[in-house]
Amino acid sequence: MEIRKDRIPEFREAFAAETRRNLVGKELRPTLHVELDVQLAEMSHDFYRYLQYMGPHGMGNPGPSFLARAVSLSGPAKIVGTDHLKMRLRQGAVELEAIGFHFARRVSPQALGTGLVDVVFQLHENEFRGVTQLQARLKDIRRAGPPSLLDSCDS
Repeated sequence: MEIRKDRIPEFREAFAAETRRNLVGKELRPTLHVELDVQLAEMSHDFYRYLQYMGPHGMGNPGPSFLARAVSLSGPAKIVGTDHLKMRLRQGAVELEAIGFHFARRVSPQALGTGLVDVVFQLHENEFRGVTQLQARLKDIRRAGPPSLLDSCDS
């Protein structure tokens, strides 16, 4: 398709009108699939290995996402690298390391505060300096109950 330079404003206007006409009433917000509500106590190395039987995971077969409700942070979240948030989640006596890649672009550690949060995550094993531990890779985080902290920020 070619558009003459002098007709770009006209094209832009027609394109915007057509878009409005075709998208009326359609939800354009991204959706987040959650396979299961879980307790952190259910997350184990055995459970992680079981999940690997459902792989390989990738574009056509994303790994399962889990929702853990009413989770507290064991301490303040911290920024690691340039824009990742790292934290320890706690539910009862169970703790789980968590990381939100690029989350610091959208929510500050202070915004998480000290109250309860709900988290959507995928379970992974992380090996660092010869030590393997479970890690929650965050997909979303919000204060316990709506709205999502990530929804309230510009992306």
